[in-house]
Amino acid sequence: MEGIFKLSKSIFIIIVFFVFMMLSLQSSYPQTFKTVKEWEHYFNTRKYKLNPIEGIWMSSNKVKYFDEGKVIRIDTNKNIGKYAIYKNVDTSFNERVISYKTYCIEKESQYLQITFYKEKEPNEYSLVLEYLKTKIRVYDTAYLRGNTILRFNYEKPREQWKNEMETILPSGRKARIMMFSNQALMKSKQIWEHNWKKLYPKINQN
Repeated sequence: MEGIFKLSKSIFIIIVFFVFMMLSLQSSYPQTFKTVKEWEHYFNTRKYKLNPIEGIWMSSNKVKYFDEGKVIRIDTNKNIGKYAIYKNVDTSFNERVISYKTYCIEKESQYLQITFYKEKEPNEYSLVLEYLKTKIRVYDTAYLRGNTILRFNYEKPREQWKNEMETILPSGRKARIMMFSNQALMKSKQIWEHNWKKLYPKINQN
């Protein structure tokens, strides 16, 4: 009987530990909310624990196209989408790694995933941008200004640019056009300059 009691006690401890870990993970990994209201509710429940980068952001960007080192076109895109930036805790590498991930709100498919990591310098974050379809990644730095403006720039990888061109070209002309495009791509580049504005929570709402 004593052996059975010890075994039951051990099983009970394991179950309690498992439940605790599941609850902990649930609080660290928010479910994928679909609407602004759902994300606002999530951030409101954690408003005293939020990192300054967490919240709902309005995305704007400027794309500069270069050919042989000269700017040939600039596209300005204002208020093109709302992103939630939320805390993520990863314990799969035997250590607790904290990052801040993005989710494009009210979009059926996610084009890219940006992950931010807090650096030692105030208001500075390293970032990893991944194009989800191709798994191509970009590494750079983001800067938070006054907890309300988030800025980061990067060069779009030529391989990603080429991949996107191939998907829109007619198959019959693809080989000939892509041969020319490969030569042109070696002389060209795209610089993406992001300027995001925080929508929620506002500083006076914390």
